[in-house]
Amino acid sequence: EIFYQDLSDVAYAVNNELCKDNVEERFITCWIGKLNTKTGELSYVNAGHDQPLIRQNDGGFEYMNTRPGLVLAGMEDTTYKKHTIQLKPNDMLFLYTDGVTEANDNYKEFYGKENLLKTLNKNKDNDLSAIIKSIETDVNEFCNNKEQFDDITMFIIKME
Repeated sequence: EIFYQDLSDVAYAVNNELCKDNVEERFITCWIGKLNTKTGELSYVNAGHDQPLIRQNDGGFEYMNTRPGLVLAGMEDTTYKKHTIQLKPNDMLFLYTDGVTEANDNYKEFYGKENLLKTLNKNKDNDLSAIIKSIETDVNEFCNNKEQFDDITMFIIKME
């Protein structure tokens, strides 16, 4: 078994493994994070995934300003950049799949990043489960409660 300490090495190794025999040329997006719960240091690598949102210093949520790297299984020997930020008590991190922002009603209009940001900020002082529920409700209302074509996955953490 091989264990990597650096997340960029993890992404590099996983990418090369996924590139092997990838005759259908499929790819995946991935966001890998490692949080030191004692110090609040968050290290992460973004391989083509939608940008997470962060809330720091009791302000509003905003999109993290780091550019995503190439998707996994896109090209062999791709290097990935590790980023590090410091989370303080009450800071929050919100991750989601593109099924959230690409949710739509009969393919007319996407729910989009702006609606996600507005809903998060409108509910930023609620508990974490209520924040997730508010987004789920808003997406469903936007889509007239139609069944979605893509998965909708959300993840939120708050530093204590």
